[in-house]
Amino acid sequence: MNKHFLLFDVDRTLLDFKKSEQIALKKSLEDFSFSYSEQIRARYEAINQYYWEEFEKGKIEKSKFLSARFDDLFREFGFSGDSVAFDRYYRNELSKIAELIDGADKLLIRLKQKGFQIYYVTNGTREVQWPRLRKSGLESLADGIFISEEIGFQKPEKAYFEIVFSKISDFNKEEAVIIGDSLTSDIQGGLNMGIDTVWYNPTGEENTLGIPVTYEISDLRELESLL
Repeated sequence: MNKHFLLFDVDRTLLDFKKSEQIALKKSLEDFSFSYSEQIRARYEAINQYYWEEFEKGKIEKSKFLSARFDDLFREFGFSGDSVAFDRYYRNELSKIAELIDGADKLLIRLKQKGFQIYYVTNGTREVQWPRLRKSGLESLADGIFISEEIGFQKPEKAYFEIVFSKISDFNKEEAVIIGDSLTSDIQGGLNMGIDTVWYNPTGEENTLGIPVTYEISDLRELESLL
């Protein structure tokens, strides 16, 4: 690839969101005197994934689903509590946790040393993402950070990427690639904008959606040889 502009997703691509989510959920449930188990964690992960996918499709507003996901979880496990207050507490706990995907920071440092421009494109909320990016050290490695809540649109919408592209000096789509774990958000977004994509797929998930992928990697270190 002859690329210069590298657009990285954040959660599950650079930051280990699953591990961070588990820590924050366990602490939040226990602090609210609710029980915690692997079954509860798994159900929350599935519920949360469903709402994020609906958000990416433009079918629900972020402000509505953040508490709705806990409404669903509480209802399923018989918990009684204020889902809005719980969501606020949970996101505050999540903002304190910045677990990196193994080798992510070292990879970015090497890429910067080679002259690549690095940008983060994320659908996460600003109050969660900014503290985590700072704590992890990722903030200092980026040439630009684009959080959907601040942009006003989300991946994979064209409007989101059009604004991102407009804010990058001398941007050229032919020299850009997006790297991310989500077919429906990152890869579809790249497809919508006519830029190459790298699907980070560490678990070997099957592409049942049939979304075209330019490149697929199972380890972030593979990206370096592709570039």
